[in-house]
Amino acid sequence: MTELYERIAKRIAVLSEDPDGTLKGAGILPAKLPMELEAAPVKLANLVIDQDWGQLEALVQGLDQYPVTFPCVLVGFPEITWENMAGETVQKGQLMLRTVLAFDVWEDTRLSAGREAAVGERWAAAKALNGLLHGKDFREIGVERLVRTQSRQYALPGGIAVYETTYRATVWE
Repeated sequence: MTELYERIAKRIAVLSEDPDGTLKGAGILPAKLPMELEAAPVKLANLVIDQDWGQLEALVQGLDQYPVTFPCVLVGFPEITWENMAGETVQKGQLMLRTVLAFDVWEDTRLSAGREAAVGERWAAAKALNGLLHGKDFREIGVERLVRTQSRQYALPGGIAVYETTYRATVWE
């Protein structure tokens, strides 16, 4: 799943502002983006992309945690259900992929001016994130088309807005 995570993180990275070319220079973004990714409809300053290790859950519970900064996209694979195929040497799995797009909205909630624009930008970012993943496949690494199966939006204590989306895909190993 490491290679899948890396490919997904690179797709998501197009939502990041990269005014000085740092992401392209570090190989996180390719020097020339594919046409479908070139004009990402939303750019988020200081977007952090990380594997989901329960950072938001730890934040809510007040536990010591790996620090998380906002905005962020956390990517996790909470479940894969496997079945044996072809004489039990090949397995087919049903992968669950979960993305969590989270924002610190404390300032938005304190200031009424511009609140509607900020809410609209967050919804646009969630839609853009889905556009980068839904329907995409990674067949070259044994992962078929990602299909969105659930979306939900909720708030966490401390002014954190969360846009969570779940995808399913068939994987082969």
